[in-house]
Amino acid sequence: MKWILDNSWGDIKNLAVYGFGKTAKGSIDKFINEFHVVTIIDNNPVFSNQSYKGIPIKSLEQFQKSEWWRNVKVVLLVAGKARQSVKKTLDDASLVDGMDYIDLDTFSTEWYYRFKGKFNIGKIGESITNRCTFNCRGCNMLMPYYKQPKDYPLEMLKKDADLLFYMVDEVSCFSVIGGEPLLHPELDKYLEHIGENYENRIGNLQLITNGSILPNESVLEKIKQYNVEVRLSDYMHTIPYQKRYEQVKDVLEQNNINWLEFKQTEWINFGFPEESVCMGETPEELRTHMLNCHGMCHWLHDGKMYFCSNAWSAQETGLVSLNEEQDYIDLLTTMQMYRGGRDALYSFYLGNMKDGYMSHCKRCRGFASTCVMNAAVQMKRTLKLVMEKNG
Repeated sequence: MKWILDNSWGDIKNLAVYGFGKTAKGSIDKFINEFHVVTIIDNNPVFSNQSYKGIPIKSLEQFQKSEWWRNVKVVLLVAGKARQSVKKTLDDASLVDGMDYIDLDTFSTEWYYRFKGKFNIGKIGESITNRCTFNCRGCNMLMPYYKQPKDYPLEMLKKDADLLFYMVDEVSCFSVIGGEPLLHPELDKYLEHIGENYENRIGNLQLITNGSILPNESVLEKIKQYNVEVRLSDYMHTIPYQKRYEQVKDVLEQNNINWLEFKQTEWINFGFPEESVCMGETPEELRTHMLNCHGMCHWLHDGKMYFCSNAWSAQETGLVSLNEEQDYIDLLTTMQMYRGGRDALYSFYLGNMKDGYMSHCKRCRGFASTCVMNAAVQMKRTLKLVMEKNG
């Protein structure tokens, strides 16, 4: 098996984490509890000369002035475009990917698997409904293209979680999403199943909502009971729903619920399905494109793990057809393998699939794209699509 981390990661003495923004909040405590974290690196001047739980927050320049900085491994707690920017900053500072630093997802998976014999994965999510209160152009979950939006059955969702946690030991971040997940009438029961059975195996359990629906008492109770982090996507730059949004925030505050707010003014323009884009012709080009994107969130649905949430959505809407072993892996089949089931799932999770890349990669710009668009512009559900001739 091809490893990304070099052998020097096997005996970590000191560790630094890069990032103290919203992405890091759900993961940083786990690192502090398990490793000797000597520094938190963040170039945002807001954090200058501050500390967190006794750990100093330094800029990269300050970190490099430490006489011991070359003996410290760095784990990136940043995501999306920010991750690409940070990687370039570190590369320019003569740090080497896989030797001196690594992203959270790879670290969570490879380091534990290789050096501790545990199968931990970074981030995975599941859509519990494709009904949504908004109808946004450019939605990476492709909500406007569902012809008959529906809620997914609770028993299927519970079985998916059971299959996943039968195969893996821990998940750094588990996201519950939609559509708008608060529309699902059995959201409270789903959170209860996850929390009751797997709370101690999930680093950060998230509920991602657009803040247009007030959670009912039962849902609020489960959110509090299982310490679910509510992530509010603020689309008021485009959609006028301030009164309801503020009501949602007030309810979360009144119930002492852990929540974070993400103001959305622009999104990555993935191209698909409105534009015909080609991200590569050769397997090597497409694999490089996929790894740069890194499948920002692996996906769980109906007994299968998909490498990419966007690819899953494209299939679920009926716009494309995906291929087993290339775009997804069947968890039940993998679980029943006499030998090597976990190895097979681990290898797929890291992107070692048939042909070396996902079929959807060719038609999607991916999360590393610098092409952007206005967020949450509303559109009709019917739209003439520009599709590739090969589908």
